[in-house]
Amino acid sequence: MRTALLMCTLSCASPRIEGQVVDNAGQGIQGVTVSAKDIAQSVLTDANGRYVMELPPGQQNLTFSHPAYFSQAEALHVAPDEATALPRRTLIKTPDGGGLHVLSGAEVLPLPAARLKRETRTADGSKLRSYCVAGPKSSTASIPAGQAQFVDMSSSSWRLFKLDSDGCAYRDQKDSNGRWVVRYRNKPTVKPIPSQAKAAFAAATLEEGTYFVADWGGFFVPDPNEPDHYTGRLLRIDG
Repeated sequence: MRTALLMCTLSCASPRIEGQVVDNAGQGIQGVTVSAKDIAQSVLTDANGRYVMELPPGQQNLTFSHPAYFSQAEALHVAPDEATALPRRTLIKTPDGGGLHVLSGAEVLPLPAARLKRETRTADGSKLRSYCVAGPKSSTASIPAGQAQFVDMSSSSWRLFKLDSDGCAYRDQKDSNGRWVVRYRNKPTVKPIPSQAKAAFAAATLEEGTYFVADWGGFFVPDPNEPDHYTGRLLRIDG
């Protein structure tokens, strides 16, 4: 009997997962619900953000959720008769306000408001238009070059433009047929990221420079209070 009890102590432990959930500062988050979708089982993280959860061995689909943070999901394999230690998970805090934000690690940065000003001039008998940032051309929101991730809390339409050396997002010119032809436009591709969160996520690969994130309605959206001005936000990408 004693031998059998010892063998069960060593080999009959229930399969389980264990880990920790933290915020962008590395502090444990209490009260995160860790749930297994397929078996309707869940636990809450403790004051240090740690959790232990018994699960059947095999493939499991987990969700990490908290009212103040964006939810995350993960599929994993639970090993039989032992603890599966998961990497420390960082949840992204939901922004307090609406509008468009950018991720810096696990921190959510608001993008400062900016405007473009349209200027029209004539050179060599041809009309030229430029849409350039009015006012300061620097942004308090900056992230490293590479993949940038955006969080849109209002699901508004927007487009991304890299500014040229003069701080212009767009230039065009009338040709001999009276049509406006683009002279400068650097518009990076922005791809939506599927998410179950109550926000729209998107990503773009960006090189060093300053970008104008334009409010969009088929073209730049005019400022209702001032003619020839268009609304948006600024983002700085550091090399």
